[in-house]
Amino acid sequence: MTAAAALPEPAMTPTQHPFADPEGTMLATRFGMIRMDPERLLSFPSGLPGFPGSHRFQLERITGSPVLLLQSLDDGAVAFFVMPIPRESDLVRSADRSATCHVLALDPDHADYLAVVTARQGSEGLELFANLRAPIVIDTQRRIGTQIVLADSSYSLRHRVLPSN
Repeated sequence: MTAAAALPEPAMTPTQHPFADPEGTMLATRFGMIRMDPERLLSFPSGLPGFPGSHRFQLERITGSPVLLLQSLDDGAVAFFVMPIPRESDLVRSADRSATCHVLALDPDHADYLAVVTARQGSEGLELFANLRAPIVIDTQRRIGTQIVLADSSYSLRHRVLPSN
């Protein structure tokens, strides 16, 4: 794992979110309109690599799909497909989870891991690949996240998830 600092406190609480009106606020994204929900706000104080201006995100379920959409609330054009990495899975080894939680000063019981997913057209149709070397870690208690890079090169950058058809 690369050096990382403990996760800082979020810059704002959900009730301070500028879109926390009682009616909810819609955001135009490249995938259509979504309702911003301050109760589902995830704060990324350091942004994500390549997207330093996006600090507020929310997860959207995609009907009939194993992937989720991690949508920026700061820029409707910024979104990532992600998949949860189950705690009981060995896709991220227990020792690396423990080390990550230690470096981030995070209780392992409140750490969820997401893999960024990419898609490409293959011989079997659309194929999905998960980046296991750079998972996103979410502190579910404080609702803040960061992307880490695991030092172990045996973690795949393109772990085949499944064909989508």
